[in-house]
Amino acid sequence: MLAYLLWHQRARGIPPQRYQKALRSFHRSLAEHRPRGYLGSVVLRYDGIPWAGPGECYEDSYFVSTFAALGTLDERAASGPPHEVPHQHIAQLSTHGAGGLYRLLAGAPGGSRTSRTLWLRKRDGRTYAEVRARLAELPHPPGASVWVRELGLGPAPDLAYRGRAGSVSLTGLEDLLEIVHDLYGTPVISTLPKEPSAVQ
Repeated sequence: MLAYLLWHQRARGIPPQRYQKALRSFHRSLAEHRPRGYLGSVVLRYDGIPWAGPGECYEDSYFVSTFAALGTLDERAASGPPHEVPHQHIAQLSTHGAGGLYRLLAGAPGGSRTSRTLWLRKRDGRTYAEVRARLAELPHPPGASVWVRELGLGPAPDLAYRGRAGSVSLTGLEDLLEIVHDLYGTPVISTLPKEPSAVQ
């Protein structure tokens, strides 16, 4: 499973309610008319994200099964019916966009249960193979997931551990990973199944 993450902010003078309504409209359009390989999305609102500009910021996570599905989503989401109009609407209300691409290492995305993300980096001298092996051995709470950045794309750190606020912890991983940012977000919309599978 891959996740394309998009960080964006409201343009000056746009009310939060109007912005979130436009966001929900676009994400529901994708959910109701899913491009091939598209698995759903989650939108979180943050008071601030260090690499996305000061102040309120939104993060869209678009989940796809393969790189081919990501290409299909890119083609279908912004052009032609039924997604073009809601996409253009939210784009006109947005500013300060940045994106990143991540691959699922462990667990499964938690949809509306996601509210905390530990942005991480591996410690010097450690390898991603070690991180993957250790993560596979550890139990993960329902809705928790670990992601690694693909192709060096995006301004955010290399690794993200996501889940409910009280369930995300680095216990047992302190020798491998260190926290760069600890961020709490508020769910705006989720179009994932209630119990999404950990598709690789």
